Amino acid sequence: MSKILIVDDEVKACNLLKRFLEADENEYEIMTSHSGEDALEKVKSFKPTLMLLDIKMPGMDGMEVLRQVRKFDKDVGIIMLTAIIDKDVADEAFRMGADDYISKPVQISFLESRIFLDIMAKKLIRRKYRDKDSDEISGDDYFG
Repeated sequence: MSKILIVDDEVKACNLLKRFLEADENEYEIMTSHSGEDALEKVKSFKPTLMLLDIKMPGMDGMEVLRQVRKFDKDVGIIMLTAIIDKDVADEAFRMGADDYISKPVQISFLESRIFLDIMAKKLIRRKYRDKDSDEISGDDYFG
């Protein structure tokens, strides 16, 4: 089961997204966090597959959370989900290791498909590396 950490200081937004994703047939395990400091602790203990990370939060903002997470976890998928529509901020987030940058408001169906694609890509990458370590690499694992 894939684990998703939703980080946003807006409690109602977190809870709405959590309920929506928990109802999904993909059976995600969801945890929420409402501050940057708490998010860092939950990344260490919960070990999510994917984070949905808001930028504008009191205290430690999402960019600092991204910076800190990438110091100890290079594998967790991080989708910046923010109301900030700024190309320079998005570019900086990508340079710091974000996998995607999505502006709010967002259609839930689009976000759901983006979450699914990110999680599936991570699973395929892990499988490829696992298969690469074994002597039985299938030709089906390669494209191109």
